[in-house]
Amino acid sequence: TERVRGSFRAAIDAATDDPARRTAIWRGYLAVENPSVYNPSESALRQLDDAIALGDLSIEQRGRLDALRAEYEAAYLSLSEKIVEESAGMVAGSDPESWREYQERAEAVEKIRFQRNERTEKARSEARRILGDELASRVRGLVPDEADAPSARGMEGFNPFRDDED
Repeated sequence: TERVRGSFRAAIDAATDDPARRTAIWRGYLAVENPSVYNPSESALRQLDDAIALGDLSIEQRGRLDALRAEYEAAYLSLSEKIVEESAGMVAGSDPESWREYQERAEAVEKIRFQRNERTEKARSEARRILGDELASRVRGLVPDEADAPSARGMEGFNPFRDDED
């Protein structure tokens, strides 16, 4: 896998002198090679794109969403690349030293995933704030589904005063 990555990286470098284009092609390759890392459901990019595409945004809202998307995309892609780098060649060996190294790397990957997921939720939350309730409700996946809330499933939790008449 490392040899294939190196060959592909060399081919990208030979194909274009534009650093932005090289980065975009490389990230596209990483996304295809690592679909579990670049899972669209773990990203807020689609929701941010859909929010920006709304027709009735103010100039301020559009500008704030564009800035949020640019900042989020850079963070998401950077953290995703770190996940790929950290998990490259991760194999649990049978000897204690290999197993310890595997566990340390797996823990590092989970910490990076947690950071990325936290950043994703912050981006979604900020987009909801920028849009307001009415516009945010028009962006699929931006507003948490109330049907998933415990109270909507009849699981309101313990309430010692529920039956009190006072």
